[in-house]
Amino acid sequence: GPVFWHRRGKVVGGGLAPLFWFQTGPRRLQVTLAPLVHYSRKAERWDLWTPLFGFGGDRALNKRYGYVGPVYWESSPERKAQVVFPMFWRFAHPKTKRSTTLLLPFYYGTKDRESRFDVVFPLVWFSRTVTSRTLFVLPLFYDRVDWDEARTTAVVPLFYRRRVYHKRETTWLFPPSIYLKTSPRKTDLVVFPLLWHFGGAERSTTVGFPLYWDFKRPGKRTTIFFPLFWRFEKGDKVKMLILNTYYSYNKVEGTYQLIFLPLLEVARKRPGDFKLSFLGGLFSYERIGRNRYIRLFFIPIKLKPLKGGPSGGLGPGGSAVPASGSTLAQPFYPI
Repeated sequence: GPVFWHRRGKVVGGGLAPLFWFQTGPRRLQVTLAPLVHYSRKAERWDLWTPLFGFGGDRALNKRYGYVGPVYWESSPERKAQVVFPMFWRFAHPKTKRSTTLLLPFYYGTKDRESRFDVVFPLVWFSRTVTSRTLFVLPLFYDRVDWDEARTTAVVPLFYRRRVYHKRETTWLFPPSIYLKTSPRKTDLVVFPLLWHFGGAERSTTVGFPLYWDFKRPGKRTTIFFPLFWRFEKGDKVKMLILNTYYSYNKVEGTYQLIFLPLLEVARKRPGDFKLSFLGGLFSYERIGRNRYIRLFFIPIKLKPLKGGPSGGLGPGGSAVPASGSTLAQPFYPI
């Protein structure tokens, strides 16, 4: 019937199925009274189990474990575990420094010597390595750091930011229309579709669509505010047009020309020279070196030269004027 027994060498056992069985032998003992208690000892290993609690271990492996109701724990050189069934689970591996933790149904996390990964379902995702760190909070926030290289942050759909450390460069994006990129050498800005700027102190392009245009290159620059203002710069020379006013000058030589159409012209064609003209030359005064001229109703009249210094230069209309008097250069005098 339900009674059974057996012998294998020095190991003897038997029981009453399915309630009781036992086994005994050298350094071995097992007794089971189902479902109340189970005890087993074999060499260095031993186990005691009941429906409410249990303990066990292996002295050779330096391993111990136990449980009380839904709580379970385990400790050995290879693995450590803590469980509160079914919500909390934690496993650690001391040799590899790796551990895994679960808090169901919300949290999962794992880490080792070089990395870490955490999830709070479904909102938060976090990972970390020796080279980077990433945080993602659904559905809006994202942040990633690559150590000593760059950082990227975004709040969808409000803004995006990326910082490159070794370049000291930062990029911003505010959808749908604003883009900004800054660095020590240049700044780029777009406010779509009205404003466009790219470049820095030495080289840049700026467009305020559709009226303002500015192009800067090494040694020259063009600026236009259509149709009111025009400015052209090349080397030391600058030319500007503001409505009916034209103005040009040379930064090094100090020469200039101002024309206010159709009324007035003021000019210094050479250092020391001077010209003042009204109504397109109907009336004018001009000094070239020591020589002086006036125009009355377009008729040129030469005045008495100034005292001191050479009188050479150009006459009205650009004709040559011979030098007279001393050949040494003398200072020029204003009107």
